[in-house]
This record gives sequence, C-alpha cells and structure tokens, in this order.
Amino acid sequence: MINKITIGTAQFGLKYGINNKRGVVSQDEINDLLSYAIQKGIKTIDTAYGYGKSEEKIGRFKGIKEFNIISKFKSNC
Repeated sequence: MINKITIGTAQFGLKYGINNKRGVVSQDEINDLLSYAIQKGIKTIDTAYGYGKSEEKIGRFKGIKEFNIISKFKSNC
C-alpha cells in the first residue's frame, strides 16, 4: 500500500533544494527521521540512483523493511 505521504530523499545524498543551507542530511538525522516516520505511519520512501548516496544511507537504517521504497534508475536506452 502506498501512503498519501511519501518521504523524498534527494537531500539524503545531495545538497539539493534552492533553500538548502545545511547540505546533505547526516546518517543520524536520517535514522531519526525514518524512525519518526514509522511511528507516524508513514511507510513510503521515494529515492533514486541519481540522488548520490541516498539509497546507500537508506539501506543502513535498521528498520528499512518497514517501508515501501520507490526508486528510479538511469535508463540505458
């Protein structure tokens, strides 16, 4: 099931966003955010190969099996 709220993860791996003054989100912050999301019933993560180390950092989260993950990849076409 896909929730109405999805966590976007571009800033997990890139200095992304016009107002981003802090840069890339730390692993500790990612762990806290994803733990909080589980508590609040948010179970969908949107990520992509092109988001730097975002997928790698998400994979380090111990509760990752709680989430549905939507990932995009670069086409070879």
